[in-house]
Amino acid sequence: MKGLLVRRFSQISRNPSLALGALRNHLEEIDHEIENLQMEINNLRALRQVLLQKLHQIGRTNFAHVERKFLYKMMREKPTSVTQLSQMINEEKSEVRSGLIGLQSKLDKGKMRTVVEELTA
Repeated sequence: MKGLLVRRFSQISRNPSLALGALRNHLEEIDHEIENLQMEINNLRALRQVLLQKLHQIGRTNFAHVERKFLYKMMREKPTSVTQLSQMINEEKSEVRSGLIGLQSKLDKGKMRTVVEELTA
């Protein structure tokens, strides 16, 4: 980004009449880039919402309430221990550990099973 700015501004004339035209063009380009980035951000937010809805659907149909709490928290944050997860969801460590073991038994393979196994190890 810095190189792009340097290149753009190094080409601006010292002549005020020419510089004003160039600055206007640069501002229009930047406004266009900002609009494109905002559209991309909106698209990513919409996609994120679809993924969260799918996560919630899977959670409701396959897991108990406490197991969903674990999954949702592990999707949004990355706890590195049972202690940390228990603090994040405000549950007793022993309850979290037993809930994770139950959750692990429902996950036959995949990345989330690995994440749960690492927490319970």
